[in-house]
Amino acid sequence: MPGLPFPMSVLCWNVQGLGNPCTINTLRDWVRKFAPCLLFLSETRLAGGLAERIKTFIGFSNSFIVNYEGRNGGLILLWNDVCMYLFALFRKVILMQLFSRRVI
Repeated sequence: MPGLPFPMSVLCWNVQGLGNPCTINTLRDWVRKFAPCLLFLSETRLAGGLAERIKTFIGFSNSFIVNYEGRNGGLILLWNDVCMYLFALFRKVILMQLFSRRVI
């Protein structure tokens, strides 16, 4: 497996809807303050197009987006500086393994 174990910061938030500009700005502020390697958002209630724009707005380059169904759901997983191996992606589950890109 590539890379070595490394310390990693993760930010997870059940946003209960990510369409509000105030929520998006708060999220961007938290990302700037804590600089997470990985950001996981649940209950986004967003479809792909808006989720992609939010990814760019808050400064992440990679993503998995699971669109919402009906009035519930939606997952967004964002990352920058890690390598990722995806095992499975379902409506309510993302199963993956992360590796450092850093060379020691």
